Amino acid sequence: MSASVQGVFAGGAPLAPRTEGGIVPRTVRGAVQLAFAFLLAGAEAPVAASDVIDVTAKALRETVSVGGVAELGSGVTNASDTTLSVLLDTYVVYADGLRQQVFPPTLHTLAPGESVVQVAFVLVPRGAGPGTAILRADGRVTGVEGDPPPAACRFDSDTDTFEVVPAP
Repeated sequence: MSASVQGVFAGGAPLAPRTEGGIVPRTVRGAVQLAFAFLLAGAEAPVAASDVIDVTAKALRETVSVGGVAELGSGVTNASDTTLSVLLDTYVVYADGLRQQVFPPTLHTLAPGESVVQVAFVLVPRGAGPGTAILRADGRVTGVEGDPPPAACRFDSDTDTFEVVPAP
């Protein structure tokens, strides 16, 4: 299995009503990359023959204060024996319903056994309510070596949570 790691710093101006976030490329090194490489290497194998992708979402900190920085990531592995095009979308939904895009929906072309991992430092918006935040990663197969994928095997998702507490 091969893997690539992408890093960004997210935070800033509103993107749309009830949506906050901005994407600024930034190199991510050290512990965050190692944590996600380890996470990906330890990912469980698909449990059904129809599974062609395995999507992972991970929040690296259990608690983050409003205005603080959350370390978040997502990844997708091609578990099939053919090259796939996969659209990966990663976002957070806060306890009060505020949605923050962590990564814009990104199309990846993955060879059999290949993976991609995205890592971000995300500013928890000042308007986010305290409580449980849900990180969600959705992966959708958009092509199988140039052909449309079978309907039975084209979507996978994963979630993780972290607690948002009031700013000190």
